[in-house]
Amino acid sequence: MADSIDILELDSHLVGLVFRLETMDLGPALEMCKPIIAQGIAANFEARGTPGGTPWPPRVDNLPHPLLEKSGDMRLAATGGPGSVSETNDRELIVGVSIDAIPYAGFQNRGTQRIPAREYMGVNSGVLAECDRIIADYIEGTI
Repeated sequence: MADSIDILELDSHLVGLVFRLETMDLGPALEMCKPIIAQGIAANFEARGTPGGTPWPPRVDNLPHPLLEKSGDMRLAATGGPGSVSETNDRELIVGVSIDAIPYAGFQNRGTQRIPAREYMGVNSGVLAECDRIIADYIEGTI
């Protein structure tokens, strides 16, 4: 038989539940999302396009390497390898590329007057939905 709550206690029960949700440490769930986000960013490199599926502008030179992958260092840094930046707290997951390791990474992602933006940092809605499920499962298992 399921636990029951007296209807007169429902309000205080809901207030307590809201408080627990507002103060819950989601860090462990966010950590579980890191490899999924890294795969999503890697998919941008594979597709040679933005997280939304728009192809990157074509190259204007005749260099033989794929766009944004001359050495592979930027892709590695963007997907959690050497040169990556990662910080997780109870409510936030930050991933990125260190400008100390790959100083041109931001220019490539956002563009400049001379370099077209080729957004690679970010993930599509499918990756976000997968992380939403992980976080929801974590909340359900914790409450």
